[in-house]
Amino acid sequence: MLRSFLKTITLGLFVTATLAGPGRAADDPNACKIAKDGDNDIVKACKAGGIKRAKMVMKAMSKAVKEKGMKVECDSCHKNEEDWALTKDGPDKFKKMEALMKDEAAPAKK
Repeated sequence: MLRSFLKTITLGLFVTATLAGPGRAADDPNACKIAKDGDNDIVKACKAGGIKRAKMVMKAMSKAVKEKGMKVECDSCHKNEEDWALTKDGPDKFKKMEALMKDEAAPAKK
């Protein structure tokens, strides 16, 4: 349980650190085209640092859900790395990843 808590804290610190910093201009080639709406860590990373920062946060998220048993790779949800277009079931897989992350972050019930 402590190990899970420490992983959650570490991931939270990583996300917070990646979100700090100046925003990107709308015409920036690094600007996100997909994760622009909503209130999740990927949208926040996109707004704060564009595709590069969002990719870092997604990689951390992917690693965390893999440890929880979900099999996921970049191409599980994205068609390519040029424009990061989503596959047909990409949004559903992302929702499952978010749910796993929320389960991990939730305090243990006694």
